[in-house]
Amino acid sequence: FKLDELIQVIRRAMNQQRLERENIRLKEVMNLYELSEAVNQSLNLENVLRVIADTAIKELGADQVSILLEQPEEFETRLTEQFVYPDTDDSIQDGFGSIDQDQLLKRLENKPYFIVPGAQARKFFKKLPERRSLACLLSVPLRIKEQIVGTVNVYSYRQNYRFSEGQAKLLVILADRAAQAIENARLYQNLRRTFRETIEGLVSALEAKDKYTSGHSRRVTEYALLLARALKLKPEEQEKIEWAGLLHDIGKIGIRLESLNKPGKITKQEHEMFKDHTTMGKQIIEQIHFLSEIVPLVYHHHENYDGTGYPAGLKADHIPLGARILAIADAYDAMTSDRPYRKALEQKDAIKELRRCAGMQFDPQLVEVFCRELELNQKEVVQKKKEWDGISYPPPEF
Repeated sequence: FKLDELIQVIRRAMNQQRLERENIRLKEVMNLYELSEAVNQSLNLENVLRVIADTAIKELGADQVSILLEQPEEFETRLTEQFVYPDTDDSIQDGFGSIDQDQLLKRLENKPYFIVPGAQARKFFKKLPERRSLACLLSVPLRIKEQIVGTVNVYSYRQNYRFSEGQAKLLVILADRAAQAIENARLYQNLRRTFRETIEGLVSALEAKDKYTSGHSRRVTEYALLLARALKLKPEEQEKIEWAGLLHDIGKIGIRLESLNKPGKITKQEHEMFKDHTTMGKQIIEQIHFLSEIVPLVYHHHENYDGTGYPAGLKADHIPLGARILAIADAYDAMTSDRPYRKALEQKDAIKELRRCAGMQFDPQLVEVFCRELELNQKEVVQKKKEWDGISYPPPEF
């Protein structure tokens, strides 16, 4: 080689290295951007944790990730929730559900991260997996306003593998983005919990006006969810049905129930007054943006499959699916509960009545699925109904 040719070769090699470094850096920036977008778009804590774990495995080449989170209601800084991914059979059973939290927090107290090889990492675990040999542990704190609220821990089981300082710094950046997303998800969960308690208090106040409907909203909700699960509806659809079940009769808060709970038949005028509760319920729920998607379910839960129901006279599939589900659950609970004008029906008689009205009052396909579920889970349903009778809020978790 001549000197100038050698210089050109070296220059091209250096440019190639620079381009490779820039490409790696660009890739890291893009991945961070994608992570930020992904976690910021989700207010579901489980989804946020999974995005963080997926990113750590993909970018750091980790074999496993665990994320420990501080319990909000505990005063001590103790990390008591753990998310492990991938959730292999031995990840929990063989020790990764038993990290020594005190040792971990002590080591991270004034550090952005720490990297330790497998032999030294043993002290951070109360029990190590028997079927795996840990090669390296990298741990990074999750901080909100300088306070540690959790840790991201990545593991490698590859012999002699060690996470680099560059990988550690990348995980620090990931953790910084993730901490705020986790905090937002938790705040959102708390907001939803508070909102739910408020709604349940409102339902409890409604049912306190009428001893015959005590626990009715809870029972209708559970029956509706029984059918929704059997239909394998998506979780978000089941959640809508859950809210709609709790609130399906909220419009009765504006009706004088005393006149409707008398022995004997109600008058035509009283029946028209009762029918107004769907419109009143719609007007109440429309004011709550968070519940806007359940308005059609509450408004149409008294529609009949043959179009003879109210308030809009919708027919068949024009009736929202959730409203058709609630109609069956509502009718079944009404039939199997005492009323001032009659005693409760036995389950078998209520099932017979549902089937008799299939195709007229109720969606025939949904009736068959619901009746099958009741018959398959007869003892459990009867036992749970006893628990739901006269239930006072807040009720047990779903």
